[in-house]
Amino acid sequence: MANAWQDAATTLFRELFEGQPEGQTFTYVVEKREGIFDALDSIDAARASHRAEAGSPTLAAHTYHLLYSLRLANSYQGRPKPEGDWESSWAVQDATPEEWEHLKAHVREEYALVLPFLATSTPPNDEATTGMLGMVVHASYHLGAMRALLRLV
Repeated sequence: MANAWQDAATTLFRELFEGQPEGQTFTYVVEKREGIFDALDSIDAARASHRAEAGSPTLAAHTYHLLYSLRLANSYQGRPKPEGDWESSWAVQDATPEEWEHLKAHVREEYALVLPFLATSTPPNDEATTGMLGMVVHASYHLGAMRALLRLV
């Protein structure tokens, strides 16, 4: 690891997506297998596309937006920039069963690229450092929103 804050940020980011690590008896922010991947795998496309109330984003929309943010983070290591922008990444609210499976797979792929970047890269300036920490906070927000939606849809 590059330094203590990066080690901590990587540990928390991993836990937010993967849940409690195998063989570890404690967690920092989730209970056991309650990470983002577990949330996504626990729901089908129809439920993921259901609005808890009129005008609220669906779990699918949170997932599309999270994918956008992961792709944006990966663009800083030379990968293509995602299409659209932050606001437009919320536009898609629904997913067919096939789209839902592809969406979940893409989130996993982009996460797998972000994690080593977060763990090993040296931020060139304070803005980049804040952005890297912001990825952890952002993922935490979406995990909380997803967990709440799972109870409502």
